[in-house]
Amino acid sequence: MDNARLDVQIQFQQDEKIWKAEIAASRFKLEAETKYFKEELARLQSKLESEVKERSDMERDLQVALKEEQDQKAIAERAVAEKMLARQAADKESLSVRTEPFILSLSHNNRFAFVIYGGHYK
Repeated sequence: MDNARLDVQIQFQQDEKIWKAEIAASRFKLEAETKYFKEELARLQSKLESEVKERSDMERDLQVALKEEQDQKAIAERAVAEKMLARQAADKESLSVRTEPFILSLSHNNRFAFVIYGGHYK
């Protein structure tokens, strides 16, 4: 009976050593995985923050570009309007220059006719 007890005790001690070794290996593996996942989480959070900032910067740049486009369109529209006004003024001036001698000659002819017919137009 003492031998059987001793055999059971030896077997128990051997099993206990195996369990402790398995527990230590599992703890080491769990700690390593935990460390890896924490590092991976930190890396992914950093990447997410970087991408969010990049997107925010791109959206801000897009808004600036859209505003610049609107400003350029407004400038172009004003330039077209000013060009049309300048063209109309030039056309009016050109017409005035071309018609002024004709109007003067008509006026001169009318005065001449007024005098010839004794102050009455015919």
